[in-house]
Amino acid sequence: MHKNKKLIKEIRMRRNKVRFERYYVDGVPKFLIYAEGPHYQIWKRVNADYYIAKEAFYRYRFFVWFIDLFNDFYPVTRLICLLMNRLI
Repeated sequence: MHKNKKLIKEIRMRRNKVRFERYYVDGVPKFLIYAEGPHYQIWKRVNADYYIAKEAFYRYRFFVWFIDLFNDFYPVTRLICLLMNRLI
């Protein structure tokens, strides 16, 4: 069934963090990219290979940097999270 998650990379930017994890379901690797901050939690599962998941991680990292640039101002954070859902 499920094996434990393995943390591949975690980046912290002040109060925000972005995590990149791998887990297995029936022997098939899947990836989880997770961004968390004071006003938001957003995540994405990637069933493709490692390099596509890593690209999604770097995109999340860019958007979280952009959120941090505006000091976690809630309306801007909400707008950026909506963009993240649409673009990634």
